[in-house]
Amino acid sequence: AMIKKLFLSVSVILLAFTGVHSQACQPDAQYTKGGVYPDCVPNLSVGYACKPYMQLLTIVVPKDTQVFPKPYPPTTYDSVVMVKLTGLPTGFKYDCNAVWCSWKGNSKGCLLITGNPAESDVGTYPLLFTVNAFVGGSKTAQPFSIDCYKIKIMDPIGIADLDKSKFDVGQNQPNPFSDKTRFDISVPE
Repeated sequence: AMIKKLFLSVSVILLAFTGVHSQACQPDAQYTKGGVYPDCVPNLSVGYACKPYMQLLTIVVPKDTQVFPKPYPPTTYDSVVMVKLTGLPTGFKYDCNAVWCSWKGNSKGCLLITGNPAESDVGTYPLLFTVNAFVGGSKTAQPFSIDCYKIKIMDPIGIADLDKSKFDVGQNQPNPFSDKTRFDISVPE
C-alpha cells in the first residue's frame, strides 16, 4: 500500500511538472524542415533595457539523419535533449514545451527565452546550447553544441520615466476644460 501511495505521489508530481512545461510555448507552425528557427543568420531578436524580452525558438527534429555515408541507410532520431543553455543575461530564463527540454524524433518543439533587462545589461550575450542526440536506438548520447546565437541588449528606447524628485506636473485646472487650461510645473531650479 505504501509503494502504491509513493508511486501515485510521484506520478502526480510528474504530471504537474509536465503540465507546467507543456504550456511554456507553442512551436511556430510555419517551420517543417529539420533545424532551429530562427536560424543563426537573422539570429535572435534585439532586446531593449527596461522593456520585457521574449524570444521563441522552434525546434524541428527530423525523422532521421545520415550518420554514415551512402549507401548506408539513414539513422532514425530517437530524441534530442537540450542539456543546458549558458550565456543568458542576468535574470533571464528559458522554458520548453517538453519535460527537460527533450523532443522525440520526427516532432516539433519550442524553447522560450524571457527576461527584463536593466540598463546595466546593455551589451551582447553569446549563447551556448549544449545538446545530446540519441539516434538508432542507442543509449549513448551524441553530444553537440550550438554557439552561433546571441542576444543583444540595447539602450532603452522611448520616453524615459520622469524623476519625480526633480520634476513635477500638476493636475490641469479646470478639468474638464473647453478653451483654456492651466498646468502647474515645478522644477528644482
